[in-house]
Amino acid sequence: MFPIHFVKQIVGKELLLIDTAGIRKKSKISQTLEKYSVVQALKSINRYTKRIGTSQLNDLVEKSVQRNPMACYANRQMHISYATQTDVKTPTFVLFVSNTKSIHFSYERYLTNQIRETFGFDSVPLKLVFRKKRSLNFLLTTS
Repeated sequence: MFPIHFVKQIVGKELLLIDTAGIRKKSKISQTLEKYSVVQALKSINRYTKRIGTSQLNDLVEKSVQRNPMACYANRQMHISYATQTDVKTPTFVLFVSNTKSIHFSYERYLTNQIRETFGFDSVPLKLVFRKKRSLNFLLTTS
C-alpha cells in the first residue's frame, strides 16, 4: 500500500493517490487533503470489518426477492432459503439456494447492490457465495 503522500505523475499532471478510491488532483492545501484521506481510510476500514446479523440479512434478502423475484430455472421457481455473513475483511455472504445454476450474474449484482446500499458497504468489495441447500432427507439418512 502506498503512503498517503504518494504522488503519481501521469501525462505531465501531478496526481495524489487518496485512500483506495482512485487518483485525485493534488490540492494546494495538501494538509487538508491528507486529513480527508485519513478520515476516508478509517471509514473504509470500519465498513470493511462490519458484521451484519443473520436476521437483518435475511429480512433484506426476503424484501429484495419480493421486489424482484428470481427467474425460473428448468420450469421451477427458484428461492433463497436463508443467508448469513461468514467472513469480514472482504465481507462474505453465503446464500443457500434451491439451485446454484439458477443464479444469473445480474441477479447476483442486484443482491450485492441491495446489501451495499442497505448496510453501508460503500467502496468495499463484497463476496457472495451461493450454495445448494441440503435437503432434510439427506441429513436424516446420513445420521
